[in-house]
Amino acid sequence: MSKYYNEYSLNEVLNLMVNDLDIQQKLNEVKIKELWPMILGKEVAEKTNTIRLNEGVLWVKIDAASLKQELNYAKEEIIVLINNKLNGSIVEEIIVY
Repeated sequence: MSKYYNEYSLNEVLNLMVNDLDIQQKLNEVKIKELWPMILGKEVAEKTNTIRLNEGVLWVKIDAASLKQELNYAKEEIIVLINNKLNGSIVEEIIVY
């Protein structure tokens, strides 16, 4: 009797688990939080209260009204910068509140 089994690399197993457990979105959210100060600077990061990612929509809560307005004008550029850093089309829209 012979045994049949598939051989997977550790990377493949982890990717399968991430996809099966549907935690990829949460991992992307964590990566975005880490990238936020590098992409937008320390001052913006300090005035950012909340960053959430939900089905391609990045929700960003900002304290300063003037900063909210600036980020609203720069949404498309921010989306491109984040997606380039994450090597994919992760963020489709940004809502600043």
